[in-house]
Amino acid sequence: MPTDNETAVRRFYEGLATGNTALVDGVLAAGWEAVPAMRTGPSPTPASARDSHR
Repeated sequence: MPTDNETAVRRFYEGLATGNTALVDGVLAAGWEAVPAMRTGPSPTPASARDSHR
C-alpha cells in the first residue's frame, strides 16, 4: 500500500504529464508560490559551439 507521500508524488507527476493543473495544485502546499530560477551571467554556450575548436 503506497504511503501518503508516494500518493502525493504520483498525483503531482500525473498532473504534469496530463496537464491537469488541479492535480498539481492539490498536492502543493496552500501557501506555495512559483518563483522562477534566477539566471546570472551569459547564456550557456551550446556544446556544438564549445567543442568546435577540437
